[in-house]
Formats: sequence, C-alpha cells, structure tokens
Amino acid sequence: MPNETINQKISEEVDKLLEDVASDFSPTNKEKEIVGRVFNLFRITADNRNLAFDYFDGRNLKTYIEDSVKRFFTTIDKREDIEDWQARVFDPFTRNKVMAILGKIAQAIPKSEFIARGTEDFRREQILSDLVQYSEELDDNEELMFFALLEGLVKGTMIGYEGYDEKERAVRDIQNWNSGDEITLKEGKVKTKKVYGAIIPLEDFYPSSVGVRKIKDMPYCFWRTVLPLESFRMHFSKYDKAKFVQPASDSWTGEQGQRPFYLDFISDNVMPQNVEVIRFYNQDTDEFVVMANGIWLNSVGKKEDVMPIPFNHKTLPFWKTIYEPLGADFFYGKSLPDKLKPMQDVLNVLHNMMLDQGFLSIFSPILVSGTDDIEDDFLRPGRRIPVDDPNAYKQLQISTPGGFHQWIYETTKRILEETSVDPVSQGVAGTGERVTATEINRAAAGAISILGLFQNFVKFGVRDKARLRAKNVLQFYKAPLIEGILGEGGSAEAKKAFNTFKIEDTTLTSGKRGTKIIEMFKTREEMPTRTELRTRAKITEKETGRRVERMAINPDYLRNFEFDVKLVANPKATESKSMEKALWFEKVGVYMNFFGDFVDREELALQGAELFGDRPEKIFKKEMISPLPQPMPAGQGGGTGLGANMIRGQMQNSGIMQGQRSLKQMLPTA
Repeated sequence: MPNETINQKISEEVDKLLEDVASDFSPTNKEKEIVGRVFNLFRITADNRNLAFDYFDGRNLKTYIEDSVKRFFTTIDKREDIEDWQARVFDPFTRNKVMAILGKIAQAIPKSEFIARGTEDFRREQILSDLVQYSEELDDNEELMFFALLEGLVKGTMIGYEGYDEKERAVRDIQNWNSGDEITLKEGKVKTKKVYGAIIPLEDFYPSSVGVRKIKDMPYCFWRTVLPLESFRMHFSKYDKAKFVQPASDSWTGEQGQRPFYLDFISDNVMPQNVEVIRFYNQDTDEFVVMANGIWLNSVGKKEDVMPIPFNHKTLPFWKTIYEPLGADFFYGKSLPDKLKPMQDVLNVLHNMMLDQGFLSIFSPILVSGTDDIEDDFLRPGRRIPVDDPNAYKQLQISTPGGFHQWIYETTKRILEETSVDPVSQGVAGTGERVTATEINRAAAGAISILGLFQNFVKFGVRDKARLRAKNVLQFYKAPLIEGILGEGGSAEAKKAFNTFKIEDTTLTSGKRGTKIIEMFKTREEMPTRTELRTRAKITEKETGRRVERMAINPDYLRNFEFDVKLVANPKATESKSMEKALWFEKVGVYMNFFGDFVDREELALQGAELFGDRPEKIFKKEMISPLPQPMPAGQGGGTGLGANMIRGQMQNSGIMQGQRSLKQMLPTA
C-alpha cells in the first residue's frame, strides 16, 4: 500500500476518533452562560465595527483594507470594456511612496528609556531600560517594528500585542554518530518562556467602539482568529478542552432536535472545516476568555471561574499607531494608498491612454477601398477599415502624445508628490534641466512636515508599547524564569545567578557606552560584593578590550517599581551615529583648542575608536588600554594611570593643587 494511502487512512482514523471525543462533550450551565454572554457581546461589537462609515467614503473596514492593500501590491489596472491590445499598467507610484516613507521613518524609530516615579534610585531606571533592550533583541524588535510601520502605512492603522508565552517542545540530541546510520539519541523536553510582541491583523481586532480613539480608554476588546482545524489543534493543544472543538460546517445533517449547541456560536462567514477563536479582554471586570467554535477553553478550576487578565498591569495588552487621523472621534486612521487613490487613478488613466495613443500612432489603422461606412468607434493597431473612397490603402493619421498630455501627466505626478514625499527626500537630487536650491529646500520641507506627522503617531505607539513591554518584563523576568532556565524545581536549587543578561552597546553608569552584564540572584545573601563585581569586570575588559560593567540584583529589587517612559533618539540608528560622530569631532576640537592643557588624549582616542566601530585593543598599544600604575610622590593621591597623571601634572602647573592646599590650611581643624 502506498505511503500516501496509509497516511490518509491514519488521518481519517484520527479525525474520526476526535469527532467521537467531541460528540461526548456536554457543556455545563456555567459554560453555556459564559459562551452565550461573550459571543452575544462579540456579535454586537462586530456589527458596529463592520458598518459603512463616511470616513471610509461609504465603505466598511474590510473593503477599505482590501482596496488599500491591493493598491500597494498590484501592478495591473483592471479597466473595463477594453481590448486585449490596450495597456493595463498600474503606475507603481503608491508602492514607491510607501517604501520611501517607510525607509525614512524606520531610521527614526525612537528608543525608550524609563524614569522612576516616587524614588531617586536611578539604578532601577537603567536596569529596567537594559532588560527591555535585552528582551527586544531576543524578540527581533527591529524587524517587528519595520513591518508594524508597513502595516500602519498600507492599512492606515496598526495593532500591536505585547504578551508572554510558554512552550514545551521535544528535542533529540545526538550522542554518538559514526557518520552513517548508527546513531545514538537522547530524547528530552525543553521549556521556553519569553516576553514577545506581535502584529495583529487589523481585520482581526474588534474595539469596543469605533468612537473611542485610544485602546487604553476602552473597557473591552476582542481578538478574533479564523484558522483550519489542523492548525488550531497545533496551536491550542495546551488547552485541555481543545480536543472537543468541532469545525464549522455548511449545515447540520443529523437528526432533528439534536443540533449541536456550538453551531449557534460561530459567525456566519466562517468557512467549513475552520475554527473561529475569539479572545475577550475586559479591563473593567478583569476577565480574559478564550473560546473556539462555542467551547470555552480557559476556565479556571472546578468552579469554572473566569480567568483574569494574565498580566499584572491589568490593562488591554494592545497598542496602536496610525498614518493619519480621520477624526478625533474615530479609532481608525487613513492609509497612504487611500490618500493617494484619487490622483493615482488619474495617473493610471493618463499613463494608459498615452500608451494606447502611442501604439496606434506607431501601427496606425489603414483605410482600404470598399463600400462600408465607418460606423463604429472601435480602433485597433493595423486594423483595415473598408471605406467608400476611390483612393485605396490610405493610412489613418493619428498623432503621437503631445506636450499638453505630458504636462497633464507631470502635473498629476507633482500633486501626488506634494501629497506624500518628494523625490529629494527619497534621495533624488531633483528632476528637470534646472532645479534650484530653493525648490529643493521647499520640497524637502514639505515632505518633512508630512513625515513628522506620521513620526509623532509612531512615537505615541512606541511609548504605549514600551509601557506594556516593561511591565511584562518586571512580571516575567524575575522568579518565574528560574524554572525556565534550570528546569522544574530549579528555583530550590539555585545557588548562583539563575539568570544573566548581557547587553551590548548600552550606556553604562559612568555615562559611557560599553557592555553591561546583569546577574540576577535568588536572595541578597547570594549576591557577590561590589569588589568582586569590579574585579570580574576588569578581567573581562582585559580579555575583550571593551568597557564592561557588572551588576548583581535580586528579584525583589524591581518589585513594585513605578515608572514613566521617555523617548530618545535611537543611538544605534545610522543617522544618530553620524550625528554622534559629528558632535564628537566638534567636542574634541573645542576641548583641544580651549582646554588642551587638561585633556586626556588617550581617553579621547579610546572614545574615537569605539565610536568608529573599531576595537581599541587592535588599534592602540596594550599599555594604553591597561596602563600600569606609576609611583606617585607623597601627598598626591587620586587616580592612577597615565591619563590621570597627565591631568594631575597640568593641575599642579596651573596652581590648582596649590590653591586647594592653601584653602585647606585656612579651614579650621577638628
């Protein structure tokens, strides 16, 4: 029997077994009450969201999204009632502008820093900023934000989700292998726990009301997902009741009076063999309900309590950004393809008409001797039209597109440029034979104002995202991670640091950039002393040639930490790096010109090497990286190292040290 037949038979037997299990499921009165209440509220919310709005020019959200997305990716202009030889070009203007704006905004995504409220412990602020940066690096946050911005540009609104996930997967390690088929395996399981972000498709998010602008002001919202039965079983198998879920079907063909209850709790637009998963978040009542095709999956305990929102912040775990506002009383934003739609259609018509006219002028129709009159307005390149004319075979004269047509075409493109982003901001130095600096500056200034509006909404979204991410980090980056790293029961065996976070290219406590290593210990008694941390940091510095700072904390240190978010320019962005280099050159010039006698040139050299991405230990002499301490004359304490000696010598020559000793002599002694 072929393998395909065997696999199909096994799949059918598994499906039949699952159907038998599902047929044995009988919901309790509490389950029926919760499912009925949540689904009825979802149906009301969906009907409100799916209405046609004047903001969408009489379209509903689904049609608005489909039209905007199609205008972004298509290359075909589907004109009606045209011949097969006529052009159907969809000018890629809209896509080009979306990608141009995306390229500009992606470089300007700000970085979040955290400010403590009610405390002056600046160390907590820095640790929280470092932990959030660490979680974003693990989650590939830069890629996530790139596609989040693309979603906001194309659909007008982007919905993001900040959550926490636990997953256990089977692994098999190879112990012995002779490069053949004799392999010894060791099977095991790995549990992963992570704080992560995701993009929610706009059509899958249901706000409590489209008249509420901010997500945090909504009492509740829904997140709906429709997926095939096999995919549902794969992703939701962690719920025990998932095995009772039945797929949607066209109609019930069973006995009368035995219609399954769950068919009343599936939306009408769900295709057969699919499962509709509805997640309900209510921050006013602290409820989180997950139901699939009418079955409540996440009830708590034997009492069937409703699960609370699983995050300590107890708010809706979503954030959003928009491209342009449609109104202060409307949840959704306007997309760039929809904004360019009117002139894009005109551009397509002009472009295709000019191409059609060009085709006809190159291969014009021919008039031949005959008796028929020209009764139709139908033209085709090379068509022979019989006419009542004694002159046989005369070519129909059709002019090529003239300057007026080109002027209309260029005017339309200029209006589109002013509506989106000009070629100068795209990297084009200008168009035409003569382009003045004033015209370039004026066009760039207009584009900057358009980009600045979108950038402001991006900042609002990044701020809300940072608040959710930081609170999840405080909740899940503490004691629960002990089990994830050391295994079940590992928290009782943790003797040393149970979690270590290494953050590259971050700001150290001294204000300089380098590598920070944060070690988390179970209790304060297990934490190393400051001397031990500094010694280990110095050893790492000698090995790597880079500044290293080590910190040791325990989970209680970050508990009940109130904070606010401050957005700053991302130091890793290309433009920020260029600006940092320019400021550094200017700063060094001022220091050397005005304070040359006091400048530590070696420290400036180290800063410059790191700023340009070079490793100092490969560029400079070893004595410069780790200078040997030099003997000091009696009575001259202070720092060690060649740089400190130079500064101290200059201070002595200038009389500053003598002035300080004279002042000490004047002060009374105890």
